[in-house]
Amino acid sequence: MNTDENQGLSQRFEIRGIPAVKAFVDGKVVAEFVGAQPEPQVKQFLAKLVPEDPRKRENDVRGRFARDALPLAEAQAHFDHEESVATTYALGRSLAAAGQWDAALGKFFHVVQRDRAYQADAGRKAMLEVFDALPADSRLADQWRRMLSTELFK
Repeated sequence: MNTDENQGLSQRFEIRGIPAVKAFVDGKVVAEFVGAQPEPQVKQFLAKLVPEDPRKRENDVRGRFARDALPLAEAQAHFDHEESVATTYALGRSLAAAGQWDAALGKFFHVVQRDRAYQADAGRKAMLEVFDALPADSRLADQWRRMLSTELFK
C-alpha cells in the first residue's frame, strides 16, 4: 500500500520504514521485516510462511534422476545381464526416477559398498538426493542414513 495515501493504516501497523513487509493471518501480523532485503532472505521469509508442498520436492528429485536415467525395464535388463557398479548405479537412478525410493537406496548403497569412488562418490550423493525427496520424519530415510553412516565410518 502507499503509506502517504493510507496514513491511518501506516500508524495502526506502526510503519516506520519503507519497505515494510508484514504477513497476516486472520488479520493479525504474524511475521514482518523492514528495509530492503536480499532475495535469499525474502525467499526464506516466505518459505517460513508458506511451507513447500512435499510432493513438489519429491517430483523435483524424481525429475533430476529421470534426466539421464534409462527406462526402468531397460535398466533392469542391463543389470540382469551384467551386475556391475555401473549397471547397479544406472538401475538405482531409474528406480529413483520411478519413485521407488527403498529399492533405489538399496542400489545406491550397494554402489557405495562396492566402489566408494565410483563417479566421484555418486552412490553416496544419490542417496543424499533421495533423502531430500523424503519427508523429514521418514523412517525409510532414517534407516538408510544409519546404514550409510555405518558404511562410511567403518
